[in-house]
Amino acid sequence: MAPFYDLMSTALYSGLSRRFALHIAGEDHPGSIERSHLETLARLLRFQPRYFLRQGLELAERMPAAIDSTLATLSPMANQGTEQTLLERLQQRLLSNCRKLPARWSTD
Repeated sequence: MAPFYDLMSTALYSGLSRRFALHIAGEDHPGSIERSHLETLARLLRFQPRYFLRQGLELAERMPAAIDSTLATLSPMANQGTEQTLLERLQQRLLSNCRKLPARWSTD
């Protein structure tokens, strides 16, 4: 069976792939992950799809506060330039996903 989930995205790093390192139900492009992919993943992991999706939506709702808190902790330690830029890009990407993805996952 082909890999069906991903734990790492290379999208933040210039020059690397805009795709996941692995697949979620056959899809490796983060912007193309739909509710149906997550439902398939839930079934493969032996979760009820509705429960699995609800957990993901709740996580996306809680993430912005955690992202801001983490950035506040890490920013003073980051060197100006590359490290600070990486933190800012990561924050922007994650916050954007926390807004966009739940809308895509709520409807199909």
